Amino acid sequence: MNQFTWKPAFKAITNWIADYEDRQEELVDILNKTGIDKGLKDRDQHGNEIPLKEIDPFSFMSMFMKYGDKKRTEYITKLLKSQNVECEIPSDFNGVPSSQALKTWLFPYASHRSPDMVKTLWEVFKAAKDEQVTAQLFNRALKIPNAGFATLTECLFYTFPEKYLPINKVTKVWFEHNDITSPSNWDEYVNTLKYIRSNFSSDFAQISFDAWKFSQKSFSAKAAIKFLESRYAEGYIYKSRGISIFKTQLGKLIAIEPKLLSAKVYLQEDPFDEFDDVKVRLLSDKENTNVFSDFKSINLDKLGYLVDIESEDELSNICDWYDEYEGENVEEAYSSYDNHAKSRIDCRVLNTILYGPPGTGKTYITTEAAVELADPVWFYDLFERKLGDGEYRQQLKKKYDSLVEEQRIAFTTFHQSFSYEDFVEGIRASTSKDRSGVQYDVEDGVFKIIADNARTATTSKIDSQIADNPTIWKVSLGKGESDLKDYCFDNDEIRIGWPLAGNLANEDRTPEQDAYFNSRSSSTRSTFSCFVEQMKIGDIVLSLKDQNSVDGVGVITSDYEYIPGGDECSDHYINRRKVKWLFKNIELNILKLNNQIKLVQKTVYKLDRFDWDSLLAELSKRGYSVESPSKDKPNYVLIIDEINRGNISRIFGELITLLEKDKRIGGSDERSVILPYSKKPFSVPTNLYVLGTMNTADKSLAQLDLALRRRFEFKEMLPDPELLRDINVYGVNIAELLTIMNQRIEILLDRDHLIGHSYFWSLKDLKTDEEMLDELGVIFQNKIIPLLQEYFFADWERIGWVLNDIDKKHKLDRFIHLSEDLENEKLSKIFSDKVVSEVSDRRYKINLEAFKRITAYKYIIEKHSTKEREEA
Repeated sequence: MNQFTWKPAFKAITNWIADYEDRQEELVDILNKTGIDKGLKDRDQHGNEIPLKEIDPFSFMSMFMKYGDKKRTEYITKLLKSQNVECEIPSDFNGVPSSQALKTWLFPYASHRSPDMVKTLWEVFKAAKDEQVTAQLFNRALKIPNAGFATLTECLFYTFPEKYLPINKVTKVWFEHNDITSPSNWDEYVNTLKYIRSNFSSDFAQISFDAWKFSQKSFSAKAAIKFLESRYAEGYIYKSRGISIFKTQLGKLIAIEPKLLSAKVYLQEDPFDEFDDVKVRLLSDKENTNVFSDFKSINLDKLGYLVDIESEDELSNICDWYDEYEGENVEEAYSSYDNHAKSRIDCRVLNTILYGPPGTGKTYITTEAAVELADPVWFYDLFERKLGDGEYRQQLKKKYDSLVEEQRIAFTTFHQSFSYEDFVEGIRASTSKDRSGVQYDVEDGVFKIIADNARTATTSKIDSQIADNPTIWKVSLGKGESDLKDYCFDNDEIRIGWPLAGNLANEDRTPEQDAYFNSRSSSTRSTFSCFVEQMKIGDIVLSLKDQNSVDGVGVITSDYEYIPGGDECSDHYINRRKVKWLFKNIELNILKLNNQIKLVQKTVYKLDRFDWDSLLAELSKRGYSVESPSKDKPNYVLIIDEINRGNISRIFGELITLLEKDKRIGGSDERSVILPYSKKPFSVPTNLYVLGTMNTADKSLAQLDLALRRRFEFKEMLPDPELLRDINVYGVNIAELLTIMNQRIEILLDRDHLIGHSYFWSLKDLKTDEEMLDELGVIFQNKIIPLLQEYFFADWERIGWVLNDIDKKHKLDRFIHLSEDLENEKLSKIFSDKVVSEVSDRRYKINLEAFKRITAYKYIIEKHSTKEREEA
């Protein structure tokens, strides 16, 4: 098949359209009759749809280019025949870039369009024919909304492909490959075109096609994810090792598998009708992909459509269509998933605080939220099973306990005495192992422990034998170059000496060997212990080159072995471990990683100032061939209950800054600090979520530490009486009871001091009215009344207002009996007549009888008339 058969047709259309500058409304009508009837509505100053009455040649051509090859051919054929333009029908569109489906026009709506905008585009078109476009004219066109540099050069290529070349993402990749600087203004563009004509034999159509083919090689799932992350930054709802899922503004889902080399996206709608040249197939139940545990469950058990993406332009065009296509009940379907629990935590948000009055279930909900954050795949699968509340909670709690045991979820509570030393690290006194005295050690706090676990979890492995969280050891195999080091590198080993000590594992040592072993210094015996007992299979060893650098990196593959005799090294170096050397005879400066601490000659010791991920990143940075650190790590969650009760500046210290997303490892402004006690560098990983709760009755949001407020997103949790709607006690609806009390509290105090629905939760398990009335009395006597007393600082008159005691007909229905209700001694019998007039009688008594009377609760909701109260 001949290539570039589109060029004669495009040239013929360009010549034909030149006569329509004064008949633009006819051009719009021709588009409509050709079949391109979408995207031809303008908008007036009030946002109302009106017919489009003007159009330029570039926008006209772009209307064809937003479709796939099949529809382009169909519509261009209709155009050529209907206008009697003599030209062969194109059989290919190789090298022709697609236009953006949502930005086909190079000008804005009439509501934002000045009279000269479309006119300017016609001027560029006419000047381009004779290559007379000036920088001034081009810059004037660039100021038109929608007419960017890439769009304009693409349109110049549509109309005059022998004269101009598109400067878009595809050609820029080709430029970079050929050491050509991409132009950014008209003068640079003209010079670039001259350079290409002088140095390449191919015409611009061929170069555009070559650039497109070259771009296919570099477009992968990773590149597609990068594009989707940028486009749907606000709709990024879920990410795991197996799948990344995004949500459009209309609520539709788009997903992609990052592990695949090619870019394959999953949609809820079939794009074939709009893009007939893309490869689309219905997602099969037999697909062995992560989509069925993630995307399919989120898609409410509906199958999606698998689309093979061959370029960023193609993905962009599909997204343009997908963002506009409403489909059927998509938002409704998504919202039914999204609202499965009002407590859902946004998985894109790393730091969240649940705040609200007491009893709204904040701490209770952290169980569900923490599991969702830590293992979203498992959580969505649980939701899909549609279990009853009891079994759902049981399964959730079981998973929560499992994640706590795996140390992927940690729980702590802030209080006034909680400190930096408890949270990050501090010095702790303890009795020495030999009980000879007191020793002081730096101990990690709860935050540092889980942050370190998160950072080192499922680390990058260039070898499957490396442990998930390997310890790093330094080993001296002789200074600089040595025969021992050469032997170890060649035979995948590490060795140490001390033959007179015999078997360092204390097996079958002679008395002489025992005496020699025990006569060694504590430092030497520490080396023995490290080599024999503390090193583990899967740990990492670094071979010492000098004080600043190492020359080998290996992974330990065997336990300790005692090998007297048998090879050239075993006369002296009789203690061995097998090691697989990953890198040898290298030179890696270790000072920066090791906090500027130089290495010492001691034969074996632990390097604990950095971890394997940091070492791997440093190796990669220095040019050693390693895989880049994996981002597919399991998530970790730290729950901080009552976060507002702690002294934030005292607890977090300098680490408060590191919580920010861009300051975390891999962030755009990644930061680390040197911890004050251990003197080690510390940073916060992106797979660690911090989930806090705060009781607004203790401290309102406005009083919260400003540094904390800036770095956390807040999710308000208010009482939800609807959860109690089905509970009735002798006809008294508990949801109504809670609602009316909270309305009164909000008026008398504020919304921070409402009563949570969980105070009444125990009523759900009871069957009879008699049982529920007894329990309701216990709730009011032991929980509600004390809570109100705290809220109103023992202002019993206002507490009575909340309980509507003032409006109750019978005295026995009043929970609080004030002085006028009590049979008290008169004040004149207690105080001198001189002070009686100055004294306010504040005596009160809690009426225990009211807790047993259903009318006491009934008339919290209902009111007696004034006449009824007077009769009472």
